[in-house]
Amino acid sequence: MNRKTIPRLAAIIGFAALAFAGMAMAAATPITLDGLAVDSSYLSFTDPGTGVLFSNAVSAGNAFIVDYWTQQSPYINLPDLDPGLVVSSNGYVGNGDVFLPFDFGFTMTFPAPVSQTDMIMAYSTNYQAPGSISLDGYDANNQLVASVTAGSLTGYFTEEPLSLATGVNDIKSVVLTPTNLFDAFGDISFTSVPEPASLSLLGLGSLALLARGRRSEQ
Repeated sequence: MNRKTIPRLAAIIGFAALAFAGMAMAAATPITLDGLAVDSSYLSFTDPGTGVLFSNAVSAGNAFIVDYWTQQSPYINLPDLDPGLVVSSNGYVGNGDVFLPFDFGFTMTFPAPVSQTDMIMAYSTNYQAPGSISLDGYDANNQLVASVTAGSLTGYFTEEPLSLATGVNDIKSVVLTPTNLFDAFGDISFTSVPEPASLSLLGLGSLALLARGRRSEQ
């Protein structure tokens, strides 16, 4: 290996590391719910900032309400949601008067397939038995691609982080199905991994530059 080969090899390794770093640094996109009318009833709604559709509400009135937790709330064990907008149903949530609908579930549909979604669930159980919640992810053909269940949940106005991931961009929609829970959801986000095509273009461009450098040396 001559002296000219070593820097060239180092450059190739560096560009490969950059490509992998790009994959690792896929950032979560928050669903802020900003711009939606607070305390208004929705049969379905779309988050203005991301285009994520919320539909198929399952609760007493089968409707959504977007509201907010405030720091006036007496429930001090909700640090991740206090303050902040939350997705709830059939009740008033803000100004310290927190309402959790019973077994409130819904469908969340993304504008394009994603690799992961995360959220915080505020919940209470009805004391007769522990609660649980399932997250089922479906692809664009409505085929199940991921499923996770958080079970043995007990508590009174507490929080539970939820996450569903596959590692590839194949989750088009997520269905949330709670059992024996009074629940609402906030701090929702989703993540998409970088497309392989863009990484390939980076690699091809790098190789072209290296080839030009090699020709100029000859």
